[in-house]
Amino acid sequence: MIGIEYQLESRLDLRASAALVAASEMLELPAHELDAVVQEALDRNPALERLDAAECAVCRDRWPTRCPVCAPSGAPAGRTAGRVPAGAAGAAGTAGLAGPSGGRPGPDPAAAQSDADALLALVRMAVPAHDAWIAEYVVGSLDHHGRLDAGPGEMAAALGAGEAAVCRVVAAVRQNGPPGVGATSAAECLLLQLDALDRADGDVRALARRVIAGHLPALARGQLAAIAAALGTDQASVATAFRLIRERLRPYPAFEGTAPRPNARLVPDLVIRERPEEPGEFEVDLVEPRRLRLGIASGYLRHQDRARLAEARQLLGQLRERWETLRRVAACTVQRQRAFVREGPAALLPLTRAEVAATLGLSQSTVSRATAGKYAMLPSHRIVPMAAFYSASGGLAEELRRLVDAEEHPRSDAELAALLSARGYPVARRTVTKYRIKLGIATVTQR
Repeated sequence: MIGIEYQLESRLDLRASAALVAASEMLELPAHELDAVVQEALDRNPALERLDAAECAVCRDRWPTRCPVCAPSGAPAGRTAGRVPAGAAGAAGTAGLAGPSGGRPGPDPAAAQSDADALLALVRMAVPAHDAWIAEYVVGSLDHHGRLDAGPGEMAAALGAGEAAVCRVVAAVRQNGPPGVGATSAAECLLLQLDALDRADGDVRALARRVIAGHLPALARGQLAAIAAALGTDQASVATAFRLIRERLRPYPAFEGTAPRPNARLVPDLVIRERPEEPGEFEVDLVEPRRLRLGIASGYLRHQDRARLAEARQLLGQLRERWETLRRVAACTVQRQRAFVREGPAALLPLTRAEVAATLGLSQSTVSRATAGKYAMLPSHRIVPMAAFYSASGGLAEELRRLVDAEEHPRSDAELAALLSARGYPVARRTVTKYRIKLGIATVTQR
């Protein structure tokens, strides 16, 4: 007879729990996929509800016609389920989304409203009632880029109206729309945006205005030396003005004409602002906790459907964990890259996700998931991917690009290497060649 013997032994084994897998999946989701997950949970689970909207973290209610958060796109036709993270334990409470007050949201007619419709509503409130018909004509004349093809005098003649009234309406359009809307040319659009800049050096701004007003074609061709000579200044000053124009202005305003808003718009996941009481220091404000305000449905705690209640609490816990990790990673990254936030890509310091992970006591994969597909709005209102904050080589690539853009005559890779070394980037000629090819910059004989 064969005997069977059982023996117990202890063993340590590294296995990812369901909760850990769920947290990792939730952390990695980009904003639009997270929206799909949340909407599916709201449709499926009566224990969840939307709470009152919080103040918009992006525009603070100042620019409702262009804000990608408080003026969101319409819901897609046919819901996308997205990736629903596996189950995980979560605490009860509220997860900080702007939605209707209480209850389950119904269709939002404003969500599908075009930028032109939203702008017209604001302009009508800003002009006398007897000018409303002029407002309809002016806003209706905006092309899909938000520009006008005729000035106030031409529109007044076409309407048989007073030019002063048309000028009043155009001024209201420009005041209530995104900076640059209502311009009649690319130069005027840039000048309007320049006037709207909240923080820029006065001398640089004044020079940028002169460059835009009189030398825009030459600027497009990169003829900085010729512009400097024409304006009686040095090329370095023109290069600084050019950087301001390139980084903070655009030839078209953030306007989508009369077409309905697309289903997907670039929404920042975090907003970086300079602390008023500490110039040069920055704070990070997450958008999602304001945009995705969810809670347990009132009265549902008395229900006996414990599974639905547990599922709702689980989602709220996953969201809180996602936001806490995002906040920590973003705050650490911004602290390390303060010069980049202030001055742009040329000031980027060498920084890797592994360094941030080590500082925060997280795994590198966690930091990678937290930054994948996420975007940040800089104090200049530019939206950049979080990946832009990380580089093993710092601002070398951007500095090389700047040198080539400012060339009076094409320079060889050896000459560029010498200039880069003088600016604090000691590199060999072959390194310059590698970066030049990577940036798509032609050889010296082809430039």
